[in-house]
Amino acid sequence: MRKRLMAVLTVLVIVCIAGRANSQTLKCKAADQTSSDVIAELKYWMSATNAEFVYRRDSVFMIPVVSASQISVVTAETTCQKLVMAYALLPKSYTPPSLYVVKLGNKGYAVLDPTDLTGDQRTVMIFDTKFKRVGGYTGP
Repeated sequence: MRKRLMAVLTVLVIVCIAGRANSQTLKCKAADQTSSDVIAELKYWMSATNAEFVYRRDSVFMIPVVSASQISVVTAETTCQKLVMAYALLPKSYTPPSLYVVKLGNKGYAVLDPTDLTGDQRTVMIFDTKFKRVGGYTGP
């Protein structure tokens, strides 16, 4: 009887530890080549002068224009957690384990779910500072 009780307690401890470790998963992806690529794309769109590109940036993709120095990878877990929750509320979405989050000055965020790939394309969602989706684009 005592061995059975110890086995049950051991299983309970393992389940509790695993559950706690899972709940502490970081929501912000660290800066790497993917985040650098997203930042390069955003800088490209923000520096566009071609009328068609400016139209798509401002009226279709809704990418806010900020100076290059105001674009940075977010590492604040509270911000990333809010964006994970906002992302999960999008139509046909789910709760991603983590996201790449790029701050666009005081105008919003660009968010990339690293698991959401369409072929070799990726979708970057644009959120305002209140964590509401306002735009986005799919590209390389």
